[in-house]
Amino acid sequence: TVDTELSGVWDAITKTQNGVKENKAQITVNANEISTKVSTDELPAAINNQLKPYDDSLKSLQDSYTDVKKTIDNMASDGIISGADKKATRTIWLQIQTEYPATVAQAENNSVDHSSLDTSYNTLSAYLEPILNAGGDTTVDPTEWDRNFSNYYNASFNVNTAIVAALRKLAQDGYDK
Repeated sequence: TVDTELSGVWDAITKTQNGVKENKAQITVNANEISTKVSTDELPAAINNQLKPYDDSLKSLQDSYTDVKKTIDNMASDGIISGADKKATRTIWLQIQTEYPATVAQAENNSVDHSSLDTSYNTLSAYLEPILNAGGDTTVDPTEWDRNFSNYYNASFNVNTAIVAALRKLAQDGYDK
């Protein structure tokens, strides 16, 4: 079922966010250590090694988003969101509602602009809530359905990418001190 297929996506999203939280302090400490232990020639490799888990998490997040977007695209391919589709969409929407504030908090903690994510989240919410609250089957424009979800997932991925870039800069700045 769609719920089962999405459990891996949610796990990947949660793992990525938890990894960012858990390792930020370690990157700060390691960035300070890098400045005393690494030569200029070795710095790029040292930073890349330190941030490899983040880069791997971003790749996993991108793969998860691709999978969930396929699921979402399939739901609306006939232009009808059925009761079963709404149940699956509610699960996805709940995951987004949980993910969004965590991503915003990470962005703010790392001085990353998240305005595009805010806009896409609010647009998706305004679009999705009436569909989910309607009884029975709901007719949708598949292109608009796909676009609203894609805009959110693309913005979320871009903000997460910017968070990793900010962490990379933090490590570089530790060397430059």
